[in-house]
Amino acid sequence: MIINMHAHIQVDEAKGSISVSGLGLREYVEHCRKIGVEKTCICDYHAKYNTQVRDAMNAHPDFFIGVGNPDPDKDSPDIVDSFHSWGFKGLKFIYTGRNYDDKAYFPFYERAASHKMFILFHTGFVASGGDGRSVSYERMQPVHLDTIGRAFPNLKLIGAHLGNTGFCLQAERLPRRFQTSISI
Repeated sequence: MIINMHAHIQVDEAKGSISVSGLGLREYVEHCRKIGVEKTCICDYHAKYNTQVRDAMNAHPDFFIGVGNPDPDKDSPDIVDSFHSWGFKGLKFIYTGRNYDDKAYFPFYERAASHKMFILFHTGFVASGGDGRSVSYERMQPVHLDTIGRAFPNLKLIGAHLGNTGFCLQAERLPRRFQTSISI
């Protein structure tokens, strides 16, 4: 089974429409099925459109896998329970105010592990300013997944956007020790 583990929705608030990779939801699903992709994990860019992720997932429940995007610097870990109750299977972390392995985020990881959710960590460069949130590549480096993997050995970790200079070296050993996957 081929699963696209990382796609972002785009929301046009004026039109009330949701798209993925520039295609309407139905068109995206049809395109993916033509090329052999059976499911796609979808998330938001900036922790702003989680309900629209849920709406897209509910519109195509046999295809879309919901991934919630919390703002761990503002949200309570209870949001993980909400995402799980919506049927989301994972979380996406990006634009954090601290390193991913800061203990302040451990309650989020603990909740995700208790629900058997995976966490997709953005470990690469970002093209924009983070919707007003602080952005630092230093805080998003793959090396921070090592601490999380040690503290939560049953939590499935995914590092997205590997391929940035230096990040490859940091991530090289992670999959050997933990339930970690690295994607480009």
